[in-house]
Amino acid sequence: MDARMLGSGRPMIVEVKSPRRRRIPLEKLEEAANKGGRGVVRFRFESAARRAEVALYKEEAARVRKVYRALVAVEGGLGVGDVDRLRRALEGAVIMQRTPSRVLHRRPDILRRRRLYSLDCSPLEEGVLMECVIEAEGGLYIKELVSGDRGRTRPSFAEVLGREALCIELDVVWVEHEAPGAPG
Repeated sequence: MDARMLGSGRPMIVEVKSPRRRRIPLEKLEEAANKGGRGVVRFRFESAARRAEVALYKEEAARVRKVYRALVAVEGGLGVGDVDRLRRALEGAVIMQRTPSRVLHRRPDILRRRRLYSLDCSPLEEGVLMECVIEAEGGLYIKELVSGDRGRTRPSFAEVLGREALCIELDVVWVEHEAPGAPG
């Protein structure tokens, strides 16, 4: 919710329940959506989806690869070797993640297994902050990957470092635009 979506955006399906009119040109819908976005968000409607495509999208969209840029604050600062230790511990790891506590009011409490493909972190001058580029399987909650969410996400930055870590900025840099197995 409070992450910026950069790059070419992310695919989505807009579903209209009980429409008054069944056929409206996509150009008009796109224009109305962009007007409502007030320049903060921009939409590009590509085509109308069939019911089977909607079901496939909902099943597989969360599993596409995504690349994030995170600004991370580490309690007590970064020690010698912390960045290398994070990379060795997390790159290629399967992250076990319960539904984050911040979204439990709207999502079921389930255990997700998501892969972290690559991790590249660079300490910033202050020594307390680092910038990380994270490539992960969709559906991995990045803020909780960093903080650990009181043990609900394992392993996490905080667990590996042995101290609190907090994601203070998050950008989605890239999203794979076609879900695996999606009609092409």
